[in-house]
Amino acid sequence: MKVYAIIVTYNGDKWIEKCLGSLRDSTLPLSVLVIDNASTDKTVNIVKDQFPQFQLIETGANLGFGKANNIGLEIALKQHADFVFLLNQDAWVETNCLQTLINIHNSNKQFGILSPIHLSGDNLSLEYKFIEYIQPNVCPGFVSDFVVGKLATVYETTFVNAAAWLISKECLQTVGGFDPLFYHYGEDADFVERTRYFGFKTGVIPTATIWHDSKILTWPQILQNRKRMLTIYVSELKSMGGSLRSNLLVFTKRHFDDLTSQLLFRRFKMFGYKFGLLSDAVFQLRKIHKARKLSKEKGAFLQIDK
Repeated sequence: MKVYAIIVTYNGDKWIEKCLGSLRDSTLPLSVLVIDNASTDKTVNIVKDQFPQFQLIETGANLGFGKANNIGLEIALKQHADFVFLLNQDAWVETNCLQTLINIHNSNKQFGILSPIHLSGDNLSLEYKFIEYIQPNVCPGFVSDFVVGKLATVYETTFVNAAAWLISKECLQTVGGFDPLFYHYGEDADFVERTRYFGFKTGVIPTATIWHDSKILTWPQILQNRKRMLTIYVSELKSMGGSLRSNLLVFTKRHFDDLTSQLLFRRFKMFGYKFGLLSDAVFQLRKIHKARKLSKEKGAFLQIDK
């Protein structure tokens, strides 16, 4: 059995020693690919000096999360990997995490993506975003079973972010890689939706653990992040749940009401900001149409034998 771990790095010298050290100490033997997006700090030097056994690929530019991961995914599949484990540079794994994920996958092969539990970097709580992924409306049974002490081995969820994903070979060969339409933010949500489109499930494993030292962002901070908001709007239009025409109708209705509200309450600055973002999203309709079409093809966005 071949397992490849892929870590995309960009100025991650704060975490990379802990991240890669945890993979080196994993009870499951694995190959590790580090894809560096032109870091300007000590990240590359740390990888070269302290982890020479790991393969380092320097892209020479900041390709973003999805494109950089696709480089690793192509290498792993060409090397006949049975599983790929994606791990954020600001996360680290429990020693038996990967072995637990694979053991459970082998009895639950309908799951294309499996995620461990995400604890905060200080080990004092669940990682703040992870709480959203196990709520009863998106991950039925998890919270209730935890309270009464009868946890199952795996729980299906509608989404969990790509901080730590175990992806099966069968899932990757069918779904493909990350859509380059999404540079940073939204690429994992799009991948999960495509996974569901092809009939695979996404699951959370309560007996596997990572720690994720993520930055907490408030909604106002997210709202003012133009790239992130544009990604949200493009995701709404690309959604595989309906046709592009129906997506556009729903999109127009929802955001027309929001823009009208901004005008009525004389929030002219916010109106201009959101109108510009919405216009930029709509101007990408041709790209979105092409991406939707490609997303339905087997092995999309990866240069591998299909």
